[in-house]
Amino acid sequence: MRFGKNRARSLEQLTRSLAAALVVAGLLGGCASRSPYRQEFVELRTGNFILTSSLSPDATTEFALQLELFHAGVRALLGLADDPAPTLPTPVYVFDDRSLGRPFAVQNEAAYLLDEVEAPILVFRGGRDFAARMTPDLRHRYAHRVLRDHAKQERPLWYEEGVAQLARTLDETSKGVVVGRLAPEFQQSVFDWRRGDLLGSLQRSDLSEATPPERVRFEAQTWAIAHTLEFEDRPASGSPTHLSAYRSALNAPDAATRDGAFAALGISPEALEKRIYKHLEQRRPKVRLLEIHGLQMSRWKPVSLSLS
Repeated sequence: MRFGKNRARSLEQLTRSLAAALVVAGLLGGCASRSPYRQEFVELRTGNFILTSSLSPDATTEFALQLELFHAGVRALLGLADDPAPTLPTPVYVFDDRSLGRPFAVQNEAAYLLDEVEAPILVFRGGRDFAARMTPDLRHRYAHRVLRDHAKQERPLWYEEGVAQLARTLDETSKGVVVGRLAPEFQQSVFDWRRGDLLGSLQRSDLSEATPPERVRFEAQTWAIAHTLEFEDRPASGSPTHLSAYRSALNAPDAATRDGAFAALGISPEALEKRIYKHLEQRRPKVRLLEIHGLQMSRWKPVSLSLS
C-alpha cells in the first residue's frame, strides 16, 4: 500500500501497525475475541473490495455482500451508477480486537476510514455485524470519498455535503438497498431552526472558520435540501429528480450552464424552502428500493491466509 504524502503521522503509525499485524506471517492461530495478531484470516476479492477478514468464510462472504450493496447504494445516490469502477479496489480489514489494549482502536469506533491514500482503507473491528459497524457517520464519510474520486470538477460545498449525508440512512436488505429514509436527528434540527435561514448554506464555500454548532447546522440543512430535491414525490428508481437535473447542469461542458446550475431546478428559493418543510413533515415519507444486479458472487472465493 502506498500512502499520501500529507497523511497525519498518527494515521501513518496506525496503518503501519495494522499492515504489520495482517501480513501472512502474523495471521496464524487464535480465534475470535483473541488478539488480532493471533487470529485466522481469509482473503476475499469482490468487484470493488479486497477483504482481509477474521470472520468465517461464510460470514466474510455475507459481510462482503453487505459492503457491495452499500457501495452500490452510494454510487446510485451520487449519480455514479453507470460510471466505471475504480481501478484500485478498496482494501478492507475485518477483525475482532476485543483484547487487552485494543491496538487498532481509534476513539473506540466500531469502524473507520483511512482516507489519505490512493485507495481508501476501511477497518472494521469488534464482534458486531455490518449494520452495527457501518455507522451513519462512516457511511457519510465514505460517500464523500467516492464523490471526490469521481467528480470531474469541483462541486458546490452544499451539494458535496448534502448528497454525502444522504448515504447515512442507506439500508441493505435481502431484496436490495433502501434509499431515502429520513435522518431523525437532522429532521429535528431543521425544525428547531425553523426561524433561521434554511437556504443560507447554498451560498457557503468555506467552513474553515465555522463553529461546531454552525457545522452541525450546515450538515442538517444541506441534507434537507438534497433529500427534498432527490426524493420529493419521486419514489421510483430511475425516475428523473430535481437533484439529477442539478447534477446534469453541473456536468455541462460550458461554464455558463455550470455556474447557473441552480436555475435548472426551476424553483425559486422561497418555493424551495416551503417544499423542504412540507417534505420533512411527512409522516410516511416515500423511499426507494434499488435492486442490485451484476455482483457475480459465484466468483467470490474466500482464500485462507497461511504460511503454506
